[in-house]
Amino acid sequence: MKIIAYYNGVELGSCNYTWLDSTAYKSARSFTFKDFIITNPAVIDNSGHSFINISVYITNVYGLVIELNKIKIVPLVDTDFTKNGNIEVYGTILPDWFVDVYDQAIIDVFYFWDHGTVPDFPAVPLSLYKESGLQARGIFSGLPKQLRSGEIVINAATIIDEFDFYEALAVNLVSEKGFMGGCYNSLADCLIESYDKDYSAKLIFKNGKQLNNVLGADFLDDIITLFGQYNITLHLL
Repeated sequence: MKIIAYYNGVELGSCNYTWLDSTAYKSARSFTFKDFIITNPAVIDNSGHSFINISVYITNVYGLVIELNKIKIVPLVDTDFTKNGNIEVYGTILPDWFVDVYDQAIIDVFYFWDHGTVPDFPAVPLSLYKESGLQARGIFSGLPKQLRSGEIVINAATIIDEFDFYEALAVNLVSEKGFMGGCYNSLADCLIESYDKDYSAKLIFKNGKQLNNVLGADFLDDIITLFGQYNITLHLL
């Protein structure tokens, strides 16, 4: 993941992590670039007419660079982009961009994948990491082209919600950062995309009672039926 900041069309520099403070005063927030490396130094004023463009790029499983996030910040205090290090911008994030695009948890997930840890900023709720983790898988890997076959054993004791269920499917059927949906419909899309008439697999869930408790009997029956249409049998032990 690479995060680049621009001012007046010129690259200010880049870093590998940003943090948006969840606490806002009126419409303003603190936005931090961690370990920012300056390319073109500048001091950005708080006139209200200056703004910083920020683009977040990741390289997906196919080696393609894609733009993950894109936001604009209007600084409310003069901001110094002349020295390397953590740089804090206090300002207004334009609503049209912020509401729909910036997701701190997804930033955290991609950073964790790259570095094996998350910077020491206030923690994002675990539930958001799980949901955003599935979204990150979809962004990084897309719909699977091929699934693992044969007998696959999954320990359902570690599955405490639906997010865990779809992650377990992705890790065991696709790859460590693979994607197998985040709901019934997207799971079906993954099965359609990877369909092979000669393919078959047997999913064995140890501690299967836990899976039944998490998904519910009716939804689990729907999942079993869906898998069956693509030559995948599901067994609870």
